[in-house]
Amino acid sequence: LEMHSHPFTRLDDDDKEVYDDNGDVVVDYYTTISLKEPDKQDWSSIKSVHQGKDGLTVEPYDKMKAAKELINLLPQGKTSKQTDP
Repeated sequence: LEMHSHPFTRLDDDDKEVYDDNGDVVVDYYTTISLKEPDKQDWSSIKSVHQGKDGLTVEPYDKMKAAKELINLLPQGKTSKQTDP
């Protein structure tokens, strides 16, 4: 995944710049998320991917199967001597 942050100047209803209490122009940001090489990904278990209000949302066809696969990918009983795979 690639995440990009894009700044833009906040405008009021009359398309004039909005200033904060210090007299500085208010700058807001929006974020876009894109997939690296989406043609090379296995999408067979993914129902949908979209950017929601809280970030990226990935909806699998089978949530229980996806949860089991994630558990299998997580390191087991991690201690200070073990490293992540």
